[in-house]
Amino acid sequence: MELEELTKEELLWVIHRYFLEVPQRQLLEARWHTLNKKAEIIMNEATKKMNDNVGGGIENIRLFQEASKQFDTGLALADEASQFWEVMIKA
Repeated sequence: MELEELTKEELLWVIHRYFLEVPQRQLLEARWHTLNKKAEIIMNEATKKMNDNVGGGIENIRLFQEASKQFDTGLALADEASQFWEVMIKA
C-alpha cells in the first residue's frame, strides 16, 4: 500500500499516531506546494487552450477568452501560494 492510497482520515491518523505534531512550517509548506502544483496545472492547460485558439473565428475568440480566465484562476492560486511562502519563511 502507498501513502497516496490512504483516505484523508487515515492520513490524519498516521500523522497524529507517528508524528504527534506537525510543525507549522511543514503545514505551510504542504499548502504552498499543493497550491503551486494546482496553479501550474491550470496555467499549463489554459496556455495550451489559448495557443490552440489563436486566430480563427468567433468560436476561437470565445474559447481563447475562456482559457484566459482559466489562466487568471491559476495565477490567483499562484499568488495565494506566494502568500503562504512569505509566512513560511518567517515561521
